[in-house]
Amino acid sequence: MLRIYGASDDCIEIEGDVDAELYADRDGKAVLLVGDERLGLVVTVRYAPRDAAVWQVGVEPVDEGVPAWPARVEVQGYTAVVVVDCPPGTPVRKRHPVDGWVRLDADEEDAA
Repeated sequence: MLRIYGASDDCIEIEGDVDAELYADRDGKAVLLVGDERLGLVVTVRYAPRDAAVWQVGVEPVDEGVPAWPARVEVQGYTAVVVVDCPPGTPVRKRHPVDGWVRLDADEEDAA
């Protein structure tokens, strides 16, 4: 299981089998791939979507016909939290504008 949410005004936290903290991109968001293009979810985490000091999360399928794990959204204080019921070892990648999907353990997580 993974929990993904925003913290402060520029950090995204991932807790669970993957524990990571990364920075939002210049536009205040990060797009993450939980799993891969054959089995997974795309999670978008965005700060201040309506000029309010809150975090928004969105969950979408990778593509039509691609299976995904169950996910739910909770609200805790100033952040929405997406909880993904995925198995241990599920990779998480961040979308990079040049390099595409970059694994969070590749030391490039904050490059975007």
